[in-house]
Amino acid sequence: MIYLGPLALLAGLIDYRFHNYFWGALNVLRPIQPIHMFDFWSALDFYYVALVVLYGINALFLRTVGFTKKREWIFLPIILVFAGVAVAAHFFAPVEPQIKTFWWQIAINYFAPIAFFGILITSLRTEKSIQAFKKYLLLTFSIFGMVCLFEYFTDIFPGDNVNFLGSFEWPYIDPFFDLKAESANWLAYLFTPMMLLSAIEFHAQFKADGLKFKIKNIPYILSFIICGTILFLTKSYTGMGIAFALLAYFVFINLPRRKKIIALILLVLLGAVGVATQYKTPKFQILLGHYKIENSLERRLQIYEFNANAITERLVEGIGPGNYQSYFRRHMLEFIGTSIPEAELPPHPHNLLIYFWSELGIFGFLALFFIYLRTLWGIFIEHLRNPYFLILAYPLGHGLLDTPYGLEEISLLFWMIIGLVILETHRQRLS
Repeated sequence: MIYLGPLALLAGLIDYRFHNYFWGALNVLRPIQPIHMFDFWSALDFYYVALVVLYGINALFLRTVGFTKKREWIFLPIILVFAGVAVAAHFFAPVEPQIKTFWWQIAINYFAPIAFFGILITSLRTEKSIQAFKKYLLLTFSIFGMVCLFEYFTDIFPGDNVNFLGSFEWPYIDPFFDLKAESANWLAYLFTPMMLLSAIEFHAQFKADGLKFKIKNIPYILSFIICGTILFLTKSYTGMGIAFALLAYFVFINLPRRKKIIALILLVLLGAVGVATQYKTPKFQILLGHYKIENSLERRLQIYEFNANAITERLVEGIGPGNYQSYFRRHMLEFIGTSIPEAELPPHPHNLLIYFWSELGIFGFLALFFIYLRTLWGIFIEHLRNPYFLILAYPLGHGLLDTPYGLEEISLLFWMIIGLVILETHRQRLS
């Protein structure tokens, strides 16, 4: 059942984005009906329920799961998250217009993903099962990636596939009204970790084969190309920059000393080619300030100024799950002295640390801060002894300027990546 996690993640995404277009009449059959606009019981939630029930049966009667006796580093952040939920529940006051329900957001963004994480690390107890999960993960996303690329070149499925800047965003479309494209970053959040996982698995297999290329390496290369192509088409410059830096570091520390300089030159040339292909695009020109409209960096500075003032007002309790946009609308004149057009009101604080503070108060901030510290330790102090910290570094790095969390499937992927980190620790102990 745990191997179906990646498929359920994508099924939940498609269900949410296209339910009103294809199967809106079936909404009455969903077990829990929405209280506010963005509450939605998706196919992923059906999976969560089935997974927990079957896991409970196995744990109580069949005893086919194993609980680790090791004190993993992630346990402290999880405890802090639950403490943050308690604080948020105590202080929560909805800010009108309320578009999300407190406990719904807590369930889909914290309880359910953490439950999946716990089931993942206690269900996969052999090196063979761990490797099988990673293969299913890459296979699922590679097939979905091919579907996305097919849509990009044919525009055959419902919904816009690019925005006004030409950034590829399908299937992230408005699920309620006009099927217009939303943010390309969501697509980058999905596929960039898979691109990094492909590189890590290829490197591990290549080393295991005595540095000889074999047919079984081809799926990793194809997965890397598919996911990398989608990242490039999103024109998510932050995502591309973070991914490029992480891949450069990974290649650099795994090459013999004589080849490091050659690899560095090749990477610089590759980066230059990437910039050259994007230089004349509208998005890149807006970033340079050549268009007479606010670019994303200028808008983010306004958002960060707002965040700083909000933190001084509500340091301990945060703003509350689902409250950020409405709170921003109510207090922007007070905090930043100007008004932002309704269409540009930020749904989140464009920073992952501040997002966890906004949702769960000071305990949420501390939980994520500890994850940042442990990831940096794993990368730079332990020199990627556990290479899956490289994948976790992507949402954390992108999270310095955006929020790769908060959508049900993105939150699950975040904890799935942490699961890969812990599973690698288990695998090294087994070895």
